[in-house]
Amino acid sequence: MSAESADSPAVLYIDLHLIHEVTSPQAFAVLRERGLTVRRPERTLATMDHSTPTLTAQVFGAHRSRSTQPGGRCASSR
Repeated sequence: MSAESADSPAVLYIDLHLIHEVTSPQAFAVLRERGLTVRRPERTLATMDHSTPTLTAQVFGAHRSRSTQPGGRCASSR
């Protein structure tokens, strides 16, 4: 961070940029329109959504269609 002075505003350096699919396309469109690029793309991380379910039931519903039964059969193929 660079402190504010009489001659210049305060400057805060951000070293990690998190993006997701909802608003990032619009932001990148503005960069393209202005002829700008992302300064450090290797410091940009993207997710499919800003809220990702972590419980099996949230992802696959009540039945666990991706679990495998003994013998190699998938639970949904019963």
